[in-house]
Amino acid sequence: MLEKRKKIIVFLLLIISMSGFAATAAPLFPEKTFQIRQGINLNEWLEKKDLDLVRMDSLITHEKILLLKRLGFDHVRIPIREDNLFDEKLNYRGSIMEILLDRVDYCIANNIKVIIDLHVTKNHRFGAEDNALFTSEREIEHFMRVWKKLQDVLYRYSTDSLAYECLNEPAAPKKKHFLWNEILRKWVDFIRQKEPERYLFIGSNRGNQLWTFKYLDVPRDDPYLVLTFHFYQPSLFTHYKTPWSKHAFYDGPIHYPGKTLLPDEYAQLPEPLQYEYKYTQENYNKDFISKGIQKVISVAKRYNLQINLGEFGCQRTVPDSSRYQWFRDVVDVMNENNISYTLWGMNGDGFGIWNINQQLDSLMLLSISERVK
Repeated sequence: MLEKRKKIIVFLLLIISMSGFAATAAPLFPEKTFQIRQGINLNEWLEKKDLDLVRMDSLITHEKILLLKRLGFDHVRIPIREDNLFDEKLNYRGSIMEILLDRVDYCIANNIKVIIDLHVTKNHRFGAEDNALFTSEREIEHFMRVWKKLQDVLYRYSTDSLAYECLNEPAAPKKKHFLWNEILRKWVDFIRQKEPERYLFIGSNRGNQLWTFKYLDVPRDDPYLVLTFHFYQPSLFTHYKTPWSKHAFYDGPIHYPGKTLLPDEYAQLPEPLQYEYKYTQENYNKDFISKGIQKVISVAKRYNLQINLGEFGCQRTVPDSSRYQWFRDVVDVMNENNISYTLWGMNGDGFGIWNINQQLDSLMLLSISERVK
């Protein structure tokens, strides 16, 4: 009875005061200093192609950071875009850098750890098939210069409060994973020259997907690495009716848990699409998620490294009951395996924590919180 009352109290505090998500579980990897559990991406902010200072300054404020703290988030991932922070000659855009550092300072002052994620560069964009980064040494040198400029302003932060993520969702050609491994090794070596104990988040080729972790060449004898992966499976479900995705064409029924499309629904797809969407006939549930993450767990065990789910999310176009169940299953599996998780994301009416009426989606937040057992 006492445990049941605790659950009710947590839920009511969320609805009324938005202050009920304080994480209570024991810290992960107690010998490590960059301990995180439940976080959120500050998306639709510095990674968007936009130099509007008013928007940048108002979208992520001190008040909103305090809200995240009250909701129980202990870390944020900040996706950044090269040409928002630097001009053509890699000079700092002072006003934008000032906004970034002010928010970093405020997060850290309020015990929220920060992951700086280089999300988009001039020679690499996630999801693209022709990224210049993988074509020449000159492009790699440019990438390293970007990181030098970032490191020059970020190195002053303590290693237990701020970490770096090399590149969001690397996209070297499918059969050339070694191209990403070479860049990753050079990046780690570069950062280590100045910061031997900075925590570095590294992911696998082709979008930090689970299936490519077997190709990831993890630098050896470096305990300050964190393996990070992204999870949006099944993609037709999590990106249902998303106008900018390849799934925009489908507006029929959608399901979770179980088969994303029932057999008769699948049969109605145009024949060329049935092969592409064959995965929708898989049974997606908590057990599927648990089995899938073994691909990254096996790599982490080999090198004794932490794991972070750097992005996961589901469009609000999905029926609420199915969407909330998907969130619960993902988070439960992460907690059961001592894997920290970082929601995508704070902003946006599709993936964000605000609904279409700009109100916090309380049931969604409850689904991803550390629920009282």
